[in-house]
Amino acid sequence: MTVSKAAKKFRTFHQKDPREVLEFKKDPWPKKWGLSGRATRIFYRSDKWERDGKFVDYYHDHGDGVKLWEPLGYQCWLEESSPGRGIPCKYATVLGYCLGWEIDRNGDQEHMAVEFGDEELLLCCTPSGKVLFVLDQNLPEVIAVFKGGDLSVEAEGIDG
Repeated sequence: MTVSKAAKKFRTFHQKDPREVLEFKKDPWPKKWGLSGRATRIFYRSDKWERDGKFVDYYHDHGDGVKLWEPLGYQCWLEESSPGRGIPCKYATVLGYCLGWEIDRNGDQEHMAVEFGDEELLLCCTPSGKVLFVLDQNLPEVIAVFKGGDLSVEAEGIDG
């Protein structure tokens, strides 16, 4: 994927020209991943559609098939599992800031919510828009990957 595809995805989502497209000079992708569960909701802050640069808080309820992976070792229950194709990527589209997420860990038996609230975690997508990921700007390292089902980033926002 190229920087121009990442910029195009920014224009599609935000309905304005990109301020920047992330290009990773250093690999932020962990080598080993663990499947945390089925992603049910993501919370984020974005200035999409806002001409004045004002940020608005949003949430998106994921459809069936969207899963969350975290770096192996972040959670004690994680067993090694790869998110598969589509990551890592060299370029990324910044959608906003990740404020948290909810997952169903064991098929409705254990529901978990993670909330952040700062603006150190970037919510990004691959240039294809088929994979969401969270980049901790302090590390910098990818700390979560959302993928699967009909997940995509479109002009209407996050879909699937």
